[in-house]
Amino acid sequence: MRTAGFAAIGVVGWLCVIVGHYFPWRGYYDSAPLAVSLLFIAYVVAILATVAWVVRFWRRGHHAWASAVGGAAIVLVVTITQVPWNGVFGRSWYAAHHAKFQALADAARQGELHPDSDGWVRGRDSSVPNFGHGLQDVSVPKAPGRVLIAGMSSEEVSENVYLYIYGRPDAAQIDPCTLTKATFGEYYRCTRLSAGWWWLQRGY
Repeated sequence: MRTAGFAAIGVVGWLCVIVGHYFPWRGYYDSAPLAVSLLFIAYVVAILATVAWVVRFWRRGHHAWASAVGGAAIVLVVTITQVPWNGVFGRSWYAAHHAKFQALADAARQGELHPDSDGWVRGRDSSVPNFGHGLQDVSVPKAPGRVLIAGMSSEEVSENVYLYIYGRPDAAQIDPCTLTKATFGEYYRCTRLSAGWWWLQRGY
């Protein structure tokens, strides 16, 4: 019974670790300390439960099972720590909300967005989709065209953003990271998605 309990706690703990890595909480100033603390707790619980699970198997003479669980835990830790989770999040979130991103792109191209003097589109019009953190529609310094920015946090300068460049004939082929250093120089990784969208994330 205890072995099953340790197994259940270990599985739940590792699932919490994976979820904690998947969502980019640590990149947000407003929740980074809490996110890191919760992730640390999840790691400790998962590791302790797994060790207890292995010990129970070993003491009962199930050495093969103990080795298998221990080996699987090591592989899991290496995999979790090596996966580029932020990029995985960016791609999967885009795929899951593709219809909303397409609607935003259509609204931008058709001139249906009405930004204020600072470029913010607050989504007062219910026909303009947003993700709850506001949108920006701004011109690109020293280059023709405009950029629609969908941030993934409520911070004024989001750690992770989606970009859609439009208003110029080669917009779909533009790499926003090299378009102008003044605008996107602070970001170190850019991922091309589809339909002209990009995922930009800042180095941590």
